[in-house]
Amino acid sequence: MDIGLQLHASEQRFFDNHGGLSCRDALSAGLATLPVPRDTRLTMALLRAIESITRSNTAAVSAPQRREPDVKVLLVE
Repeated sequence: MDIGLQLHASEQRFFDNHGGLSCRDALSAGLATLPVPRDTRLTMALLRAIESITRSNTAAVSAPQRREPDVKVLLVE
């Protein structure tokens, strides 16, 4: 699933080093837990990916059945 998110090489390496999945693949698979880095750029890339998938999933639902998706983001140090 292409969500139109461009990750910097350092961002992609971070996700590759934490479980072997790309950020795109992990989010598309609906994994509940992803590592959240302290680096603000990486955290923002993760949040942009979640937002993009949420929008595309919501748009795919027909109008009579449309509802806000249940997406919860918990940042833990």
